[in-house]
Amino acid sequence: MNSINPFVQQSVDWLEWLHWLLQSNPALGWVLVLAIGLISGSFIGCLVYRLPRILLEEWKWQAEALLKDDTLETEQTPGRRRELTLWRPPSHCPACAHPVGIVGLIPLLGYALCHGRCRHCKERISLRYPVLELTCVALAAWCYAWFGLSWLGLVVWLFSLAALALAWMDAESTLLPDQLLVPLLWLGLVVNYFALLAPFASSFWGCMGAYLFFALVAWLARLLLEREALGWGDVKLFAALAAWLGWEVLPMLLLIATLSAILYMLLRQRLAGISLRNPMPFGPFLLGAGWLVMQALLLSGFPL
Repeated sequence: MNSINPFVQQSVDWLEWLHWLLQSNPALGWVLVLAIGLISGSFIGCLVYRLPRILLEEWKWQAEALLKDDTLETEQTPGRRRELTLWRPPSHCPACAHPVGIVGLIPLLGYALCHGRCRHCKERISLRYPVLELTCVALAAWCYAWFGLSWLGLVVWLFSLAALALAWMDAESTLLPDQLLVPLLWLGLVVNYFALLAPFASSFWGCMGAYLFFALVAWLARLLLEREALGWGDVKLFAALAAWLGWEVLPMLLLIATLSAILYMLLRQRLAGISLRNPMPFGPFLLGAGWLVMQALLLSGFPL
């Protein structure tokens, strides 16, 4: 007679109890979703602000080490490397470096109570934080409403958070960090190993094919135009999206992203007078198209 591992049995019992609790108390589920959305939004805001600065600081000090040039030292700590991580220093005002305090750490409410300004120097705090927090709440609510408490809902939510962080970073700093792209790519392959979103063969070969094809496009564009027309971050992003969605949807995804980018460029030229030749990050359009395609196919019932 086959015996069930006690740990597995306890996990099943715990999940069944959680399902029963949320089904019998729908309001509790939405309260948890709201809390998780706010907490994740606060983290994404920190990630979007700090990760590009951590990378730029790291590259600057690597260049200094290679060039042995003291002129690249920071003004705050001359002669020493300033330590900036996702956890240190604690949350503070970018203008005066004063800690935001307990009130300022409360998602959304802290921003409202401080009237969007630092309580110490009165400098305006970026709208980035409340916008990201609200967006993460909306994403958590969307996933819970349509996919419920399931593995599918969890992976769609994780993809949504990563897409939001990468899109915002690319729009602000034109960076698509490998620290997020590579885990996103591997997570897509792992997810589809269990065929949650697409067949594993479609995911695996789509990832490899997308990377090789767009790497060739990037190399040829640089050779012919003598400038970078497609960044290597975009190439890795194509591969990551293929790992999540499979190769079959890539043409549709690329069409949506390209048309939306062209429309944005035309509107930007019309409203702000910005030339069409002015560089523009393509990552946000790719990620937005990937998210829309994923939701459309899932909700329509078609297998990815």
